[in-house]
Amino acid sequence: MAEIETNRPQPQGGASSDGASTDLRIGRSLGLRTTQLGSAFEREHRNLLWRRTRLVLSIGLVLNLLLYAVTLFVPLNSPVTGLAVPGWKNWADLLYPGSFALALAWIHLGKPGVAALQIAVLLVAALNLLAGLTEVSLTQPDVIPGFGVALVLFIPAAFIPWREKYQVALSTLAVAGYILTLTASYLLVPEVQAFWSGGAVRSFGEQILISSVGSALLGATSVFVTRTLYGLRKTAFRAQRLGNYVLHKE
Repeated sequence: MAEIETNRPQPQGGASSDGASTDLRIGRSLGLRTTQLGSAFEREHRNLLWRRTRLVLSIGLVLNLLLYAVTLFVPLNSPVTGLAVPGWKNWADLLYPGSFALALAWIHLGKPGVAALQIAVLLVAALNLLAGLTEVSLTQPDVIPGFGVALVLFIPAAFIPWREKYQVALSTLAVAGYILTLTASYLLVPEVQAFWSGGAVRSFGEQILISSVGSALLGATSVFVTRTLYGLRKTAFRAQRLGNYVLHKE
């Protein structure tokens, strides 16, 4: 086993005990015996998570506000199902930008930790995903929502440094949520039933199968992206910390 020492000054006082304990844990995970191993990965992870979360939520808020403004002045196409567009739809569409605005306000006022930040992103993504799938199921049920689902899955996977369990949850919701919303609209809304009986380009079962398989593939790929990026970030951090050490003997 290699002996390693650092030329950085040793910590002083009892305040460094937590940092030293973290150093030893990281060192053991690398299979090394160390006298000190830098600052904790979790601290840098939280700083990155805070910046990325704020950026993603801010971009989502701006884009949804722009889209909402456009829909106020540009007439929407009538639903292919013949379902009447309710007068309160414009108010309901505020759900999309409103969810981003509320999340931004909460992370600025509440100063949440790592887990709370990740849950906030998951809730905003899940809410927008379910709202979008419900709207598609009612107005354009024979459309495969691949682009929208891909956006919701891959933006967090690429930009939010979170553990893969959150990405798995979001991917599962993408598959199960579409099946549930499409099935509910078919069973409960007469206009949607009539559409599937005569105006759809494919059968209800074919739509469920194609969309579910597509969403499952997108979800599996996004989970792989999350695992790869999160693992690379941890490896790069550890390699960076080892740059301060000198190898004395094998």
